[in-house]
Amino acid sequence: MLNTMLMKRKLIVKIWCFMAIIATIVACQQAPADNEIWYTTTNGQPLGLTVSSISDTYNNGRGVLKFNDGELEDFIKSGIFEGEQTLESVILPESVTSIGDGAFYHCSSLTSITIPESVTSIVDRAFSHCFSLTSITIPEGVTSIGEEAFEYCFSLTSITIPESVTSIGDDAFYRCESLTSITIPNSVISIGDWAFSGCSSLTSIEIPESVISIGGWAFSGCSSLTSIEIPKSVTSIGSSAFDGTAWYDNLPDGVVYIGEFLYKYKGTMPANTSIAIKEGTTTICFSAFDGCSGLTSIEIPKSVTSIANGAFCGCISLTSITCLATTPPSCGHGGIGIAETTMIYVPKEAVKAYTDSHWVKYKNQIKPIE
Repeated sequence: MLNTMLMKRKLIVKIWCFMAIIATIVACQQAPADNEIWYTTTNGQPLGLTVSSISDTYNNGRGVLKFNDGELEDFIKSGIFEGEQTLESVILPESVTSIGDGAFYHCSSLTSITIPESVTSIVDRAFSHCFSLTSITIPEGVTSIGEEAFEYCFSLTSITIPESVTSIGDDAFYRCESLTSITIPNSVISIGDWAFSGCSSLTSIEIPESVISIGGWAFSGCSSLTSIEIPKSVTSIGSSAFDGTAWYDNLPDGVVYIGEFLYKYKGTMPANTSIAIKEGTTTICFSAFDGCSGLTSIEIPKSVTSIANGAFCGCISLTSITCLATTPPSCGHGGIGIAETTMIYVPKEAVKAYTDSHWVKYKNQIKPIE
């Protein structure tokens, strides 16, 4: 009797061990090996890659690309998937650290991709023109989203950006027309030119306190975006960053302010217009008065510390600028876009400070306020 019980226990232990081994095997099969990429296609057929060093098989509804050791990431960077119209889903192995330039460019049927935690960079055009991609999770560790990385991903409705990302490149999400909301983490420092331009379904955006610069046209054409708040951390807003948003389109013509920024003049300025910028304004944005041919004079308060390049470009009737600050506002190497006939009036005690600073290019136009 005792022997029978011992034998039963041994059998149970063996069964448990066997089940543990099976479970381990199954778990191991949930992700590709370091030299493999798993994928599916819309037609249930292999991609048919003709590279001799790559094995391409398709069985039981799944394709497996097998690479020689150490070659997988190089092939991804070389764009072997570019233009693969039947590619539907992809699971990348943990050996991948970077998704290279144009890696999945114009994979128009791609609906999903699993990016491993090992990836630290998503570079330019990585998923550009992936028209069918609906959602994506960017893993912790990625520090930047490259230029045009997700442009023209028309079906993209959600994206998760981790706290590790510090920059969003130019055109990164250009015309992601189904994107309704996005959370920019409190690690992002810069938002590039055209980054979210044309995201016509985007209804809200929260810009965190970490952001310092917002590029030109960054949110232009976001026609459903009704409100905008700029944190105090932002020091630079590019030209036309919010043009074409519901927020901007619903504003009356005239000088438009966003917090402490003079964003731009909206509409056609009447002839012989004089403007006094409101106290508390700290920055006059890029091309703020571009083409305002009716502007004849402007008074800039003491609070302004920065005037962006080309702020007064095309102001052909502008005869005088009065700067009340004793410390010259920064104006960049490109200048503020005024003609040689425009006089600049500053406090008498500050004339030397202006002519000795980056305003030196206007030294013959700088005069004391009488």
